[in-house]
Amino acid sequence: MSDEIHPQSAPRKTTTTYVAQRRTIRIAVPDGWARGALAGAEAAFVGWALCLVAAFGAYMSVASNVWMKDFTPKDALGVGGDLWAAVLGGTSVVGGVPYRAAPTLMGVLVVCLLRLLLRSSFSYSRASLWLSIPAFVFTSWILTALSAPHAQLASIAPGALGLPFAASAWATVASLKVRAAQFHAARWLGGGVRTGVAWVGYLAAAGSVLAVVALVAGWGRIAGIHELLGASSAVDNVLIVAAQAFFAPTVVAWALAWWAGPGFFVGVDALHSPSVVGEGPIAPFPLLGAVPTGAPGAWTALVLVAVGAACGARLVRRYPCKTLGEQMGLALTASLVFGAVCAAWMWSATMSAGAVRMSVLGPNIGWTLLALTLEVPLVALVVTACAHPSTRERASALLSGARGGTRGGARGGADPDWISAEVNGSDSAAAQAGAEATGAAGTGEGEPGAGGTGDGTAGDSGPGADGTDAGGSDADQADREHSATARGEHSAAAQGADGERRDGEPADPSGSADGAPPA
Repeated sequence: MSDEIHPQSAPRKTTTTYVAQRRTIRIAVPDGWARGALAGAEAAFVGWALCLVAAFGAYMSVASNVWMKDFTPKDALGVGGDLWAAVLGGTSVVGGVPYRAAPTLMGVLVVCLLRLLLRSSFSYSRASLWLSIPAFVFTSWILTALSAPHAQLASIAPGALGLPFAASAWATVASLKVRAAQFHAARWLGGGVRTGVAWVGYLAAAGSVLAVVALVAGWGRIAGIHELLGASSAVDNVLIVAAQAFFAPTVVAWALAWWAGPGFFVGVDALHSPSVVGEGPIAPFPLLGAVPTGAPGAWTALVLVAVGAACGARLVRRYPCKTLGEQMGLALTASLVFGAVCAAWMWSATMSAGAVRMSVLGPNIGWTLLALTLEVPLVALVVTACAHPSTRERASALLSGARGGTRGGARGGADPDWISAEVNGSDSAAAQAGAEATGAAGTGEGEPGAGGTGDGTAGDSGPGADGTDAGGSDADQADREHSATARGEHSAAAQGADGERRDGEPADPSGSADGAPPA
């Protein structure tokens, strides 16, 4: 044996290491949400900035006045913040006295601005449009807290929620045009909301005309109050007029409240309406010179009733529906939108300019809303129901039936004796003709009888050899005569009905043209 040692290699060991994949969780905001929130924040910031610009512009124009020597730019910033709080419907407390007067035209501009900014979100989900509300509320609250020293933060909540809500709802309804096929209620919701807003537009147009009439009638008093303010330059006059222009929707709301009937208050104890004229001092605000000084009566509500009729006619023409139920459903949707918008409008038109007597200015919201609802949407609903094609068809059918029944009753009771004789005579003639036809059926026309010869006479071998009808027995003959009599009565009745329907006169079997009874 060989002592030689052969070296052996050690076995290789292979180690495989597996690294488990780490689960990745990615949190992302849905598409369009950030864009909608940004639009709300931008609208709030732009509105606040416009209020600051207006306050600083007014400060710079009157800074040289000796009465403004203690007024600083910081105070002007505070006025701008308080003005933004007023746009949101907030209350400012100065010297322990609360003041609230919302420049409603500025609020309308903010709504239009936000609606314009939301156009870029139409291609995303509708939820992105509503994200502007929390962003607007948060931004407005921060800006008011930092720049409005006299505003109560809790009091701005209605406006901070209402303005973006109006803009988001407007944008949502507008987006239904783009994606109407994806929403089965687009016709009811979209058409109803658009119609309700259109009704508010009609009402606002009528109120604007009425407000202009009031301004023209009270122009002398307005000019007198303007002179009491002591405007010494053209800039002062422009500022005073511009400040009042931002209350234009408020003036229109007051005019509508007066023409609707409930009226408005210029102080706790001074109600002005078509039936009541309040007395008492007024605040040095030139527009208050247009307050009516007479009481013409309740007929003023007819103006708004005419507006309601126009609204109903517009609905039927703009959104015709096949069924009356669908048409009324659309009208009810429009009425709800109308009521909601008018309630917010009347609330924004109320003011508080003091602690005691002047703490109540503007319309009574509840009574005014009730009057407007009765005079505009209710009238529009009635007009819509009456103008629908199905309603007109039913009304025409009822009128035709009533007219025909009245004519038939009047003519039927004229000569009952000869009409009855005529009917009886026609029945007898029809029965006789039926009997003759029945007899001829068995004896003529070459129809062979039972066992006959085929010439219509009885044969010697059949049952009719005794000279009777070959068609059957006496009982069969009686049955045939009875059937012929019934047919004759039915034919006479049908002819009489045809004659009645044709010219409205009773049928005349005798053929007399003058309608005289037959001899």
